Amino acid sequence: MLSKGARIKLIDGLYKGRIGKIIGQEEVEGVYKIEYQNGIRDVELEAVLEEIPLTLDSLMEGDEVRNGNATVNGKQVGSRMLGVFCGNCIVLSEFGEHNRVLGIYTVQQLKDEGYTVKEGTPSDTIEVEGKKYKREDVEKLKEVK
Repeated sequence: MLSKGARIKLIDGLYKGRIGKIIGQEEVEGVYKIEYQNGIRDVELEAVLEEIPLTLDSLMEGDEVRNGNATVNGKQVGSRMLGVFCGNCIVLSEFGEHNRVLGIYTVQQLKDEGYTVKEGTPSDTIEVEGKKYKREDVEKLKEVK
């Protein structure tokens, strides 16, 4: 059984090789709701899904990456958040300023520049009234109440 937030790859069918994550489960056992890297949502049978690790190749919108080479005064600077996927390109935010666009990269460019997936990156978001929020932000709000 796959868990919510798990990264998956389709291993059969028309879109074989497509990467996504589990966002829920249907009432029918073995059928999962999937969100793909391009934002499209669908349902798939567990038999055609393979769970994969969170790596630069399985990034999704909202994940964060670090550049091990980026330092200021000898300290590593913050993370960059992935915005949207456009074909094979990823929109990245500025370091620590997730509302400002830094540039557009391919996964290969991220690898070549020494980026890694940020430890503790939330594996999924929470949808509230049709809007997506980072799980950690929602949890902070719950603590305040």
